[in-house]
Amino acid sequence: MKKIMILFILVFNLLFTSNFFIKIQASTLSDISKPLIVLQGQDYNQYLDYPGYSIVESNVNFNKCGIYLVKYENDFNKKVIEKRVYVKSYEELLKEKNFNEQYKQILEDENLSSVQMVKKDKDSYYISLLEKTDNELYNIKLVKITNEWIVYDKTIFSKVRGKIVDFVINNDEVTLLVEQERAGYCQEVYLIMLNKIGDIVNIKRYIGDGVDKAKKLLEDDINYYLIVETNSSNSLDYNFEHSYQSIAIFVYNKKQKINTSFQYITGKNNMEVIDASIVDNQICIMTKMYDASIRLKVFDLYFFSCETLEQTNQTNFTISLTETPLKISVDPCGEIYIVSSDFENNAYVNKLYKLKDNLQQDLMYSYQYPKEAVAHLVDFLVVNSGQIIMLYNLVHQQQNNLYGYVYQIIDHNQIVAQIEDFNTERYVNGFIQSNELLFIDDNGIYVNTINNAIFKELNQEVMITSCKDFVSPILFVNGQKINIDENKSFVEYDINVFGTYLAYYYFTTPDVDVIVFGDVVVLPRINVNQNEIYDNHFDLVFNGDAFLNNYKIMSGYTITTPGKYNLIVEGKDKKTVEVDFYVQEITTQETIKNKDELQITTTDTKNSSEDCIRINNHLQSNYFYQKERGKEIWTLLIPVCAFILLIITIVRKRS
Repeated sequence: MKKIMILFILVFNLLFTSNFFIKIQASTLSDISKPLIVLQGQDYNQYLDYPGYSIVESNVNFNKCGIYLVKYENDFNKKVIEKRVYVKSYEELLKEKNFNEQYKQILEDENLSSVQMVKKDKDSYYISLLEKTDNELYNIKLVKITNEWIVYDKTIFSKVRGKIVDFVINNDEVTLLVEQERAGYCQEVYLIMLNKIGDIVNIKRYIGDGVDKAKKLLEDDINYYLIVETNSSNSLDYNFEHSYQSIAIFVYNKKQKINTSFQYITGKNNMEVIDASIVDNQICIMTKMYDASIRLKVFDLYFFSCETLEQTNQTNFTISLTETPLKISVDPCGEIYIVSSDFENNAYVNKLYKLKDNLQQDLMYSYQYPKEAVAHLVDFLVVNSGQIIMLYNLVHQQQNNLYGYVYQIIDHNQIVAQIEDFNTERYVNGFIQSNELLFIDDNGIYVNTINNAIFKELNQEVMITSCKDFVSPILFVNGQKINIDENKSFVEYDINVFGTYLAYYYFTTPDVDVIVFGDVVVLPRINVNQNEIYDNHFDLVFNGDAFLNNYKIMSGYTITTPGKYNLIVEGKDKKTVEVDFYVQEITTQETIKNKDELQITTTDTKNSSEDCIRINNHLQSNYFYQKERGKEIWTLLIPVCAFILLIITIVRKRS
C-alpha cells in the first residue's frame, strides 16, 4: 500500500510540476517580446515581471518620456529576450500614434513599368506587375515574396499588351483574372490558376469578337464570379444581343472546373463597372452609364443571386451632377458601404454612405482636407460593424513633388483617430492590410507598416456618483477596438466611500501591450443640504464614514427625533464634508429650502446605494490584478507540499 502511495505522489508531483512550468513558459514567451506603451508618471515595474524570467538589464525611467530596453534571461535555458518600453506623456498618447513603424522595400526592379496589385496572405506578398520588353510590349508577371525572398517570379504571358486585373489567394494557390489584347483590335479575358510553387495548372479563355475588359474576380466556397465589360455579342462565350458596351457575369465552378452559368446587364448606352462585391449570397455590382435623355451620369446597383444568377434587386445611386461613387465594401454583418468623391465650393469632398435595408443611401460622414493640400480618397476598409478605416492621398496645391496621406479611423460615424504624414516623396497606392500601406514608384515597391495605437477616450480623471457613471479608456490598435484586459488591470474603487482612487488600465493585443492610469473620483453623495429642514422619520443616505452629532451611524439611518443636527461624513484619505440641518414634524412638505446650499452634495436613494455596493464588489472581483499572482503561488505550493509528504513517508518507512 505504501509503495502505491509513493508511486501516486511521484506521478502527481511530476505531472503537476511540469505542467505548471510549461504553462508559465507558454504564457510569457510571446508577451515579453511585445512592445509595451505606458503613460508617464507611475510605477509599472510589477508589469515587467514574468514568471520563469529574470531582468538582467533595464534602463526604464517611468517618469521620463522615451524608448527604453529591458533584457530578460530565462531561468532554465539562460536565453536572453529583449522588450521595448515606450514611455509617453498624456499629450503624446493622443497625438503620436505610431509604434514600431517599419518602412521597407519589398521589391526592386529597374524594368518595372507598372505594378497592378499587391496582396498579402500570411507572411507572403503577391505582386502582379508588368515588365518592359521591346516594341511597347510587356511581360505579365506574378511574383511571390516571403520573408524578403522571391519564392517565384512567374511570367503569365510574354511580350503582349494586357494585365492581371484581379486575383484571389487560397492556401498559397492563386487564381488570376487577366485581360490580353489580340489582333484585330480585340481583347480577351482569362481565368488562370497557379499552384503553390507558381506553376499554371489550369487556364480558361473567354472568347468574343470584340473588346472584353476584366473588372473584378469574386468568390465563395463553390464558385468564382468573373465580372466583365464587353461589346462582344452573339459570339461563343458572349452570346446575347446588345448595342452598347454591357456587363457580363461568368460563374466558374471550383470543383468541376467548368463554367456553370452566365448573366448580363444591358443599358441604353455604354455601361462601366465601378465595383462589385458579394453580400448575403448575392453579387452586388455598381455600374455607371451616361443617360442621353436626361444628360446625366447614372449610377445603379444590381443584385444577383449567387445560386441562380437571377436578378434579385436594383436601385439607383445617382446623387448629384458632380458626385461619383468609387468603391463598395461589406462589413461582417452584411451591411453595404459606398464611398464617393464630390466637388463642392471649389474643393474635393469625400463622402461615406451606408445602404439601408430599403436600398436607400444614408450619408454617414463627409471629409474635406482643411489645409493647403487636396485629399483624394484612395481606399477604405470596413473592419467591424461601424468601424471603418479611410485612406487619402495628399497632394500639395503649391509645392510640386510634395505628397502625403491621411489615415482615419471612423467609429459609428465619428472620426475617433487620425494619422497624417506630409513628408513622403511618393503617392500612397492603397492598403495591403489595415495597418500596411502600399507605396509604388519607378524604383520598386514599398510597404509602410504603421502599427498605430490610438485612444478615443483617455480621461486623466473620471468623476462618478454611481457605478453607471464609470467610463474606461477606449483604445484602437491597427483599427481594431481593444477591450481592457480584466485580469491585468487594477480598477478598484468603493462607490460607498467618496474620494480619489488610482486605476491602472491594461490593454493586451497580439502586436503591443498598453498601460495607462487615471484617477477615479467618487464624489460625495449626501441627501441633506446645509441649513435645510426635513421631516421627522427621515432616512440619511451618504457615502463614507459618518458621525451624527458625534455619534457614529451607517448610511440609511432613520432620524426619529426633531432637532438640530450636525453630520460629518469622512471619505478616503480622511477628507470630510460637514452639513448642518434641521428635523421637524412637517405634514405639508418634506423640506424647506435655504439659499445656503452645499454645492458638492447630491441626492440619491438607499436602493441605488445597495445596488452600487453589489456592482462595485463585482468590479473588484473581476479587476483585482494581485489575485492572479496569488493563484500562481498556491499553484506552485501544491507540488512542493506533495514533495514534502513524499519525504515524510520515506523517513517513516526507514524508521
